[in-house]
Amino acid sequence: MYESANVSDDADRTAFRASRETIQTLLRTRLKVLEKYKWIRESLTSFPQPPNRTNHNAIYGPVADLFDSAKANKVLVQAEMQISSFIATSRKKTYSLIK
Repeated sequence: MYESANVSDDADRTAFRASRETIQTLLRTRLKVLEKYKWIRESLTSFPQPPNRTNHNAIYGPVADLFDSAKANKVLVQAEMQISSFIATSRKKTYSLIK
């Protein structure tokens, strides 16, 4: 039911997961303080930048420079855009960052 995989090069660190389909991983040992700092730093600086490693694209579409925009106090607003074609006229919701 459970399978294990070594985490990095440490022999005493092993990750367990229920199956190959699940994403959740249980670590047998806690992260060291420096490792926590590393992952906090990564999650705040590099993960939000393209290619975004978040689920914002699924909801809002691609949002460029998300972290830099947040530092510049920009907010995400919804705007409706009119799309005209020969067959039908429809409205499309778009999102953009404004200050």
